[in-house]
Amino acid sequence: MKTRKSILIVDDSANIRKLVRVIIKRAGDYEYLEAVDGREGLEKALKYKPDLIILDLIIPKIYGIELIRKIKAHKETKDIPIIILTSETTYEAVEQAKEAGADIFMGKPFEPKDLRESVRELLGN
Repeated sequence: MKTRKSILIVDDSANIRKLVRVIIKRAGDYEYLEAVDGREGLEKALKYKPDLIILDLIIPKIYGIELIRKIKAHKETKDIPIIILTSETTYEAVEQAKEAGADIFMGKPFEPKDLRESVRELLGN
């Protein structure tokens, strides 16, 4: 039985994954999973069914928009909320991410407070 909520961070930058963990620690007590590319992100999403996914769009192996679609296509993972955290902030990227099923879109650079508030909002704490 899961006691703490889990967050999957999918980003090819180790520095960004670490930064996100540090920022979110102030939002609550969570378990963290990490993936360095879209394929690993999909595998971990399906295996562990995290409570939240934080995802970059520009990642190797499976592009972020396609990864969202794949996650949302599975019955077990379709309701997992997704925060997009990316430097790709074109109008098209924002629209495609939302159409694919992303809940919140945040551009890099971002305000730590905004990320913490988004995590709290989506996880209900």
